[in-house]
Amino acid sequence: MRKIDLLDFNRIMRNYGHDVVTDNVEIVSIDDDIIRSASVLSGKYPKLGEGDTIHLATALDLEYSEGNDLIMITADRDLLEASIAENLFSLHPVYNSSRRELRRIRTGRRRR
Repeated sequence: MRKIDLLDFNRIMRNYGHDVVTDNVEIVSIDDDIIRSASVLSGKYPKLGEGDTIHLATALDLEYSEGNDLIMITADRDLLEASIAENLFSLHPVYNSSRRELRRIRTGRRRR
């Protein structure tokens, strides 16, 4: 697991902290369906660790079962690539293009 330095942490919180404190982040429970989906995803994406497959399975479940307009934000390159491959709208928290896209989303001008 890669740790981020204080500079990156502050940059991430400056760009995404608004979403955390304004209820744009949802905490969900993990059930047997998520675990089964994560197991399938671990075979499809062998570079992902167990935690990442659970994150991806949960995101896919939320996106498809509830019709959410979900945004996967991850600094993990393998998880980012798997999320994109699974057709999730995905952003890296440090890249400038991601910050611009998030501003568009917040103002209702999201591009798919």
